[in-house]
Amino acid sequence: MSGRFSLVGQLGSVSQGLRLLEQDLSGAKSPEIRAAAKALRKHVARVLNTSGGARVVPGGPKNKRKFRAIGGTPSRPGQPPRRQTGKLRKSVIQGPVATGRRIAVMWFTGQILEQGVDTSTTPRSGRRRRRGGVARRQMRIAARPFMARALANAQSEMVGVVASLGEARALRAGA
Repeated sequence: MSGRFSLVGQLGSVSQGLRLLEQDLSGAKSPEIRAAAKALRKHVARVLNTSGGARVVPGGPKNKRKFRAIGGTPSRPGQPPRRQTGKLRKSVIQGPVATGRRIAVMWFTGQILEQGVDTSTTPRSGRRRRRGGVARRQMRIAARPFMARALANAQSEMVGVVASLGEARALRAGA
């Protein structure tokens, strides 16, 4: 039995090694791509940094380590979300994925705010959901896209970073 588990462990480490080699060969870890991803991450955080004017207070007597926002002005539909507690902005990360790099918002509300939510209809029929003749509680959050705006703001900077680092690398290789 122990031989089987050691084989599984060895296969897992071989698979991880192949993924890392793929990232190295594809250029996902190159300084140019890292710098471009860092620039995009910075622009996403900047778009999410517009203050909403909320006051952040401790979560209450039971959990003093959590915080919640009181007051403030939420963003309008179609505008990027405004900062209330700062968790969304702090959760923006970047890292290698297969043959490239990905910038992602890890806070669970990020995708909800980006795409919006409407639970008033069922996916199949399009009719309102009913339970015992009474409509269920519905949630509608209009989309507040922020990733496309950040990409548009960062595009020229990303191209400039990749071009300058690529030129420096070419000069080092030629010398």
